[in-house]
Amino acid sequence: NTTVPVSCAKVFQTFSSQQDRIDLGIYQGEARRTKDNHRLGKLTVTGLRRPHPEIASIEVRFTYDMSGLLEVDVTVLH
Repeated sequence: NTTVPVSCAKVFQTFSSQQDRIDLGIYQGEARRTKDNHRLGKLTVTGLRRPHPEIASIEVRFTYDMSGLLEVDVTVLH
């Protein structure tokens, strides 16, 4: 019951310093289990390891506009 437009951000990290990409599934719905929600698409962020050898972090921001359209932005947080 949040008023639109609305935006929410979450930070994700790689599991190891050897990982150079993160794959994210984008789903719509409020069910606890992913399989019970509607898959909207997939987002892949690549090139995370170079030139930084440590664990990489990304911020994913989900924004709904007044028309109900979803926009997904990713920022790499080395």
